[in-house]
Amino acid sequence: MVSVPEQDGFRVGVGQLPGVRADVPQMLDSGAAVSAAGKQAFDAGSDIVKMQLQMAAEANAAMHDLSMSELKDYQIKLRNDKELGYQNLLGRNALERPDGMSLMDEYDALFEQRRQEIRAGLKNEAQRQAFDASAAGLRSSFRAEVSAHMQREHQSFMRETAASLLTSARNAFTAAEGAEEEESALGRMMKQLEHMQQIYGWDNATLEVQARTTITAGAGSRVDYLIDRGRIEDAHAVLDKYGEFMNQDDVLKLRSRIENVYDDETGEAFGEQLAAATFGEGGGVIDVGGSEGVAGDMVMPVQVKGSRISSKFGMRMHPVFKKMKMHTGIDIAAPKGSHIVAAAAGEVIWKGKKGGYGETIMIRHADGKETLYAHMQGYADVKVGSRVSSGQLIGYVGSTGTSTGPHLHYEVRVNGKPVDPSSVKIGGASGKRVSVPKQLTMEQAEQMIKTQLPRNQRAAALRALNRRAQDIKRQQAEAQSQTMAAIVQNIAQNGGSLDGIPKSLMASLDPREQLSVQRFADQWRNGLEDRAFDKNKAWFYDKKANPEKLAELSRDDILAMALEIGYERAQELLRSKDSYEKAVANGETPGLKIQAGVAKHLADMYGIKTGSTATPDDIERYYHFLENVGQLAKDLKASLGREPTYAELVTAAKDMLSEEAVTKQRRLWWDKKQKTLALTKEEQYRVNSINQKSSTQKSSNSDRDWYYR
Repeated sequence: MVSVPEQDGFRVGVGQLPGVRADVPQMLDSGAAVSAAGKQAFDAGSDIVKMQLQMAAEANAAMHDLSMSELKDYQIKLRNDKELGYQNLLGRNALERPDGMSLMDEYDALFEQRRQEIRAGLKNEAQRQAFDASAAGLRSSFRAEVSAHMQREHQSFMRETAASLLTSARNAFTAAEGAEEEESALGRMMKQLEHMQQIYGWDNATLEVQARTTITAGAGSRVDYLIDRGRIEDAHAVLDKYGEFMNQDDVLKLRSRIENVYDDETGEAFGEQLAAATFGEGGGVIDVGGSEGVAGDMVMPVQVKGSRISSKFGMRMHPVFKKMKMHTGIDIAAPKGSHIVAAAAGEVIWKGKKGGYGETIMIRHADGKETLYAHMQGYADVKVGSRVSSGQLIGYVGSTGTSTGPHLHYEVRVNGKPVDPSSVKIGGASGKRVSVPKQLTMEQAEQMIKTQLPRNQRAAALRALNRRAQDIKRQQAEAQSQTMAAIVQNIAQNGGSLDGIPKSLMASLDPREQLSVQRFADQWRNGLEDRAFDKNKAWFYDKKANPEKLAELSRDDILAMALEIGYERAQELLRSKDSYEKAVANGETPGLKIQAGVAKHLADMYGIKTGSTATPDDIERYYHFLENVGQLAKDLKASLGREPTYAELVTAAKDMLSEEAVTKQRRLWWDKKQKTLALTKEEQYRVNSINQKSSTQKSSNSDRDWYYR
């Protein structure tokens, strides 16, 4: 009997041939027929079974590929998706998940959940077994990816944290107040560098480079911080203390900046002194740096018997630190207490302890060079700011600071950079005290700066002198403006007379201003203010049409314009300004703003331009609108007992501008043909000419339609 297989839910019927559903004969004619039919059925069934098994295997393989493709797509989504992908989780977010799980556990759970969902959709056990085997490998590689991401982010997080802590320590070092805070911040910097050595795997040479770079940046920021606060000597001390651990190019740049600031401050102070004398506020004796005399050799600062140069300028094995270091000066061995003298004349700019230098004196010389005397036991009678001459006693040999025995460490600096003392000459004349008269001209002051200051201080001195000159000129201009405003007001109140002006006040004016006052008085008396007004009416009407601009002017500003627009108009602007400011303060719409709006409305109604495209005729017409609307507002206020509203003023203005009303106005012109206003002077002249003709004469030209009442 043929066994009928079950294939994926498809079962061959009992009365049918396997696979082809052919009916099985129920009645057999003979044994041969039965045998033939049985063989045929068996052969057909075997072929069909084989075919179906092959189809099932292919279906299983296809389902396996489809399910694995779906799982791989989800794996890619878990990696790269903008919202879901783990690669978007960086730093702390990749290491500390909100639910307390690790990133590995969190994303493995998501992967497993999706694997189970896909597995549940498979149709048979063969598909599930094949899928499970492949999914296990994919899951293993996915976990390796997540683990690698976590390791990368852990390293990145550690580096960022260390860098942040290093920056914090460096900032604390920059703003440290006092040695204790400074040393604490420096210790934190070094600790973070050691931690970063472990993170990055630096060798000791790399660590030393990083330490030098970090100290250079930190000390540089601290120097900038101190300079910005005017603590120049503290900035010097920072470089003295940490300079050997910094990049030397940066040290030289920082010293140069300190010296430039010092030069600027010194030059500005001298410029201010000269400015006071120049403008009659000072004078007397002023200390100056001296002119750049003929260059000469410096004297040896220690000249006692038995003294010797024990260490020259240049690289050497440091006697204390036992490593090669740059020796920035020369050492002069001498008995303790031996005299130390100034190598050249100059000004003492430092006296006191200076890091490893110990007790130190620094002197600035006439040509900007500096000398430094270190490890001193004590000082002679000199002070910071005092001037010393070449060979003058300044102190005594000692062994203070970082020192192995009594000696003088002697340095010479040019533009802040230490140089070999044996190669240096210095300017001769120095240490002058110059007597300055109480009154100097600018030319004399500038000449003194050029001859009495070193080159590197002159620019700052000239800036200070010119700045003071500008301040004086501005103050004088403001005072003169106030004086002129008071004189103008006095003239106007006295009907154009100069009798009310004190003679001393007139005498304070220069001839040009006196002439201007006289002309104004004449104009006032002769009624010529309208002529001046014609030149400045644009300014006047601009303030009338834009009350916000009027509010920005001071009373003195307006009175000062009385010379140009006439006293009455200046008073009108003052009244308008007061009215505008009062209305604004009370939360009301200012009347002047209403009038300007109505004038603009009427101008638009009659096609008169008021913007940048306005012609001179348009501007002239608009001025007349402003005048008439202002007068109309006064009339309405008198009749209403209050300020008219915008609507009331517009209605009254339109009524006034009707043809009948216009013919009754003394300043308005009406074109009967064009039904519009004509307000320019040219039009007035033409109509006046027509009106001078006989009233009975009929003109044949187009001008006859213009008339004036």
